[in-house]
Amino acid sequence: MRRNLSVFFTITVLLFSACSTVEPTATSTPPKLILKTEEKDVYCPSDNEQAREAYNKAKELSIQTKQIEAERLCRQAIELDPKYCDAMDNLGLLLRRQGRIEEAIVWYKKSLAVFPDNTVAIQNLAVAYRLQGKSDEAIAEYEKLTPVAPDNPEGYFGLGSTYLDLQRPEQAITYLKRAEELYIQNNSPYVVDTQYYLGFAYYLLQDCQKAKAYLEPIYSQLDEDGGINYVLGACYIISEPKDLEMARKYIFKAQELGVEIPVDLLKALENGK
Repeated sequence: MRRNLSVFFTITVLLFSACSTVEPTATSTPPKLILKTEEKDVYCPSDNEQAREAYNKAKELSIQTKQIEAERLCRQAIELDPKYCDAMDNLGLLLRRQGRIEEAIVWYKKSLAVFPDNTVAIQNLAVAYRLQGKSDEAIAEYEKLTPVAPDNPEGYFGLGSTYLDLQRPEQAITYLKRAEELYIQNNSPYVVDTQYYLGFAYYLLQDCQKAKAYLEPIYSQLDEDGGINYVLGACYIISEPKDLEMARKYIFKAQELGVEIPVDLLKALENGK
């Protein structure tokens, strides 16, 4: 799974009326980054043997988390073959891992100048923009990805999760459902991430029935996630039939995990209303 406790978006939740809003912090799925690990996956195979050797050694070192040396070898491969777009892609990823996102963007763009339909560069460029908070730019790249790779769920997942960042759940759901279909077809574990996002999207639409339908089946895999506990707990308070026992279970767990619980919600639990 690619989930961790990094915060990538803030969910605005509607509790008891349209005028009552709170903004708890929710953990989320970080965007997926791609590292090419097999020579057969390359888009721009190099005829330069030294460049290939540097590229393959860089991959090995990257797996060993020796990022600085891997970066040096990627640059060497590009110097030896200036059209080696795959080395550019991996260099971009190495730079992004070091927090050098702007530099990574430069190399993804250079890669795309060599091979415009490079899905790895398109996707990772979208990821880099999203990490910078440039949602419009990220969406534009994901929209390029889906026509080039219509059976790749990552473009739809990226669009859905970015629209959720923007609190536009209706649009998010359209793309997330398509991503879910493709992940299921591929028997991918990432389907859980998509269902997590779908649960949040329906919650933003105040459709707790569908939110719970997505989140409860995956809860056992994500029980240490503050966001899923918060949403399930809130749903057991604000939707019928109410179940305060279940609400307390989830809300107190969310609180333990560091989610700030709104005062109105805690009062509802205390007063049984």
